[in-house]
Amino acid sequence: MKDRTSQDMTDRIARLEKRLEREKKARLQAENILEQKSLELYAHNKSLNQNAKLMEAAIVNAKDGVIITTADLDRPIILYVNEAVTRISGYDAGELIGQTPRILQGADTDKRILAELKSCLKQGKSFKGELKNYTKDGIPYWLDISITPVRDENGAVTHFTAIERDITQRKAFEKELQVSREAAEVAKRSMRNFLANMSHELRTPMNGIIGLSELLEDMNLNKEQEELASAIHLSSRNLLILLNDILDLSKIEANELILENMPFDLRVSVQQTVDLLRPIASRKGIILESFISPHVPERIVGDPGRFQQILNNLISNAIKFTESGAVRLDISNSVNADSAAHEIQIRVEDTGIGIPEEKQQAIFDKFMQADVSTARKYGGTGLGLSITQELVDMMNGSIDLESTEGKGTTFYVHLPVVPTTVNADSSLQRVITSTHNNINRAARILVVDDHPVNLLFMRKVLKKIGLDCVDEAHSGREAIAAAEKNTYDLIFMDCQMPEIDGFEASTIIRERESAIGDIIIVAVTADAMRGARENCLDAGMNDYISKPVDVVKLTSVLEKWLPAEEGASCKSEEEFIEPNQKNFFKSVSDANVLDWERLKMFAETEEEEKELIGIFINYAEDSLQTMKVHLDDGDEDSWKKAAHKLKGSAANLGAQRLSELCYEAEKAAYQTSGSEKGLLFERIEGSYSELLAVLKGRATETLVSIH
Repeated sequence: MKDRTSQDMTDRIARLEKRLEREKKARLQAENILEQKSLELYAHNKSLNQNAKLMEAAIVNAKDGVIITTADLDRPIILYVNEAVTRISGYDAGELIGQTPRILQGADTDKRILAELKSCLKQGKSFKGELKNYTKDGIPYWLDISITPVRDENGAVTHFTAIERDITQRKAFEKELQVSREAAEVAKRSMRNFLANMSHELRTPMNGIIGLSELLEDMNLNKEQEELASAIHLSSRNLLILLNDILDLSKIEANELILENMPFDLRVSVQQTVDLLRPIASRKGIILESFISPHVPERIVGDPGRFQQILNNLISNAIKFTESGAVRLDISNSVNADSAAHEIQIRVEDTGIGIPEEKQQAIFDKFMQADVSTARKYGGTGLGLSITQELVDMMNGSIDLESTEGKGTTFYVHLPVVPTTVNADSSLQRVITSTHNNINRAARILVVDDHPVNLLFMRKVLKKIGLDCVDEAHSGREAIAAAEKNTYDLIFMDCQMPEIDGFEASTIIRERESAIGDIIIVAVTADAMRGARENCLDAGMNDYISKPVDVVKLTSVLEKWLPAEEGASCKSEEEFIEPNQKNFFKSVSDANVLDWERLKMFAETEEEEKELIGIFINYAEDSLQTMKVHLDDGDEDSWKKAAHKLKGSAANLGAQRLSELCYEAEKAAYQTSGSEKGLLFERIEGSYSELLAVLKGRATETLVSIH
């Protein structure tokens, strides 16, 4: 029994020794692993420490400022700044740490930028912008600043890091550059004003010289006297052309030259230009030929006056530099394969002196001719081709030339055009139906204008588009009252009205928006100067459309602001066309006097036509009387308002030439003398008389009853 107990003890000790051995081996293995991990951790920590030192050295010595703050957006505390921050701000690090970044801000620090900064950081986004801060001594400086949130392993924002670059010198340079630009613009504007004023001032004596020389030529003169009178007349005509070129150039450079957009007869415009220049060519023994391809549209939409100016400049230039032979004008039609847009090519070919190859592109520069000898021999200033190129560019076209010295020159002008037609059943209706159908025709609209012709035009066009619920207001005061009484989806607001104008009325409506509601307001104005759109938007208007109102633009505005609800049905083209409508409207030879197709937008019957003409004449003669009374009494405001009023109604009616002259009168209200205004007023009266002569055959009963 004793031996068995001893054996059990021995076995137990053996097992314990084996177990102890295993534990020793495991511990040794663990120690080895621990030692290895410790070595790896040490190496990693050493690397991190080295990287941290490198990063710290980079931050400390960086040229850009670095600021680290807490993530408290209401009161962030500065925890760290590098030397660049102290150098830029003038504060020591100890003066900044523990403070908020507001210590660096001042009176002119932009509060909007600070609000934007806070909003970005609140959303967990980075911020980048420019900010004005102040040094310890109160000196302002500018920073290009970038602030980034720092997150922990759980994604929570713990700090904000800002990197700041001093851009004070750059800002000073930008300001200096802006001052220089403004000074240059003032000088440029002064030059333009001088050219414009001088050309206007010189017109008065020039018109007198031209008129007197024409009278002199009609007298019974001997051959020598006749030659002298003819030379005076020709020289004065050339000088007037120069003055017109200078005036056009000043308008172009001031971006004040506005192209009209009206239907006109292309062939009539070409024929008028060629007929005017053919006597000049004949006197030189030169043949002037013209050909228009039958594929060229009869009528196009554009500016007939500027179209004729392009033709006149190119043909007269060709005649001038051709001693013998011919000048030929060809107009053909082509279709751009990429856009399927209509395009015409104007080709003017001469057998003149030609242009040296090295001078060919320079001739489009202002006051540039091929060489001095050419300028002395043929005269001129070199403005014609420069203005032509500017006009072609404004029409989105191109101009080029081919020339061989001693053999002749050919100019090529490519112009995109929009063909139109005089068919009564396919003008306004087809423009509307083919362009815009996506309009909410159940919308209620208010049209505001103090001129009945303009109100009538808007009402007629809106009705044809399919908008039957249209109210009218004759003043800004009426517009405000109507907006308070009724619920409108959109207001078309004239800008120039007596008492409360469209700007003030729109501002008042916006101020009372809580009671009235949010109404779309679209400005309708005859002011085509730069800044007109911005003035309308500043007054609280949503959009802008100019007079004379273009139907396509009008329907585009309606589609933009009053889109039809999804699934709503639209009127078909047949619903807009009245099959029994008679064509009472015929085109006239000069589309600038009256465009009957424009008039057709108002009146669909002879009775409506007569009524409209009567309304226009009554108000036109009131405006003319007002302008006559205030020619030289110092009341420029009344003169300008009357000219503006007549300009808009004439343009809406289609009396383009009268509208353009009234535009000149409006601009000249404060800039010209009484005598020059008198001459301008005579031109307006003459244009109005031309218009009456055209209208007389269309509305005899109305005219007789008025006069």
